[in-house]
Amino acid sequence: MKRGVLTAVVLAVAIAHFPNRADSAGVYENAAAESAFLLSPQRVVLRANLEVSRGDSLDATIYRIYAAFPVRTAFLVAVEQPLVTVTDDSDIDSGVGDFMVRLRGRIVGQKRALWALGSLGAGTGEVRFFPYSSESVDLTVSMAYTDSLGALDLFAVAGYVWAQRIPATLAGLHDDHARFSAGAGLRLGDRGGIRAGVVSQDYTRLDVRRELIFAGAGYRWTDALRFFLEAQAETGPVAGRASDWAATAGIAVHF
Repeated sequence: MKRGVLTAVVLAVAIAHFPNRADSAGVYENAAAESAFLLSPQRVVLRANLEVSRGDSLDATIYRIYAAFPVRTAFLVAVEQPLVTVTDDSDIDSGVGDFMVRLRGRIVGQKRALWALGSLGAGTGEVRFFPYSSESVDLTVSMAYTDSLGALDLFAVAGYVWAQRIPATLAGLHDDHARFSAGAGLRLGDRGGIRAGVVSQDYTRLDVRRELIFAGAGYRWTDALRFFLEAQAETGPVAGRASDWAATAGIAVHF
């Protein structure tokens, strides 16, 4: 009896201190963000969006601020900072998520182009918000191909993520992994467009594969002002999901 009471107390303390779904693998991400950055124009962009994510035991609302800046004619640099509010069965908690830096460089081509992509998750968030922040430093290096067929844009991205400085509490939940994404964007007249694709992440050492599908639509109100809506769902095994589904709404200003 005493042993059972002690076990219950220990489990209660652990859940209160670290309220993530124990079966999740990897860090939550906006699945459409990589292709949006890859296909974005070579100009200054400021963007703000609100994301709502639903999981098995931990939901989140994420406010994300994003800015992109061209460097010469071949490179684009973007930074983004999320603010996270997570909700479980008993509590609501808020804090800063992981600061992210993205880099895009054109290697060769115009309508058919080869790109180098890189990103750095600085691990500035707090592990208590996992999987919506992790404190780990995640370095991603990728190669991408794009093809423009009139109003249709095709893309494919393959890369690898090195996860460093992983907190001890995330052992077995986050690790290095290969990633692949592909999809298409379709321009609808002069003002609208839609984009859809898939993302696959393979955590070899964790024996977990994450699979996400995403779709989004954008509308150009003026040459400078854009609105967009996006949605995503994780379709892989439940044991590998960081969230079940998420929806995003945002506004962007192009300079």
